[in-house]
Amino acid sequence: MWSPSNIRQRNFAVFGGEFLMKQNVEGLRGFFDGFFRLPMEMWSGFLAGWPGLPNNEKHETWFARLLFGLTFVSKLPPKVALDMLFSIITYSHYRGRCVASGCDATFWRT
Repeated sequence: MWSPSNIRQRNFAVFGGEFLMKQNVEGLRGFFDGFFRLPMEMWSGFLAGWPGLPNNEKHETWFARLLFGLTFVSKLPPKVALDMLFSIITYSHYRGRCVASGCDATFWRT
């Protein structure tokens, strides 16, 4: 059984995977260039993706995911960063959950 925290962390990773799947070659290059410009502790913790693995604490909480996301977007080329921000808003609206926290986002629909 997954804890709510693990589900939120998984939702965060699923969003990233869905974002990658819609990218063209230029978008993929920009995404990975930005990803690996992050401090190693941040990107390796994201790839670890499970409690107890090295640097995973960089992604276990809402604040940690928010900090990761803001830092990541700041490393992206402008076109990819704008697409990611638009994707965050769209994902949050249509999926009914915030990307960074997994919170209920029904307020988007009112």
